[in-house]
Amino acid sequence: MNSPEPQESATAVASLRDAIEAPLDPNDLGRLAQMHTDCQTLAALGGAAGQLASAVADFLEHTILEEAADTKLGLQIIPQAIELISRAIAGEPVASQPQQLHHVEVHAG
Repeated sequence: MNSPEPQESATAVASLRDAIEAPLDPNDLGRLAQMHTDCQTLAALGGAAGQLASAVADFLEHTILEEAADTKLGLQIIPQAIELISRAIAGEPVASQPQQLHHVEVHAG
């Protein structure tokens, strides 16, 4: 996958920030799908920003498919993850994957 152009990355981050201005709803599939697309765009960056974006995209996919273990918790964590993605793109040091998000991705068993 090719790394996105800086403007494409900036547009994806702005779109994600707009998407989290209102509380996330697991039934708002259009908004979640757009966020998934934006995260996939940013995942191509690699590094901490790409890893975080990939984790969020995976969670969103599982939420849309109703496979997430804890949708409510995951949707609460996403705004923090998007802030970390923004900081990582800006060159600030961040953890590459919030531990909480990993635990809510897929139903157990």
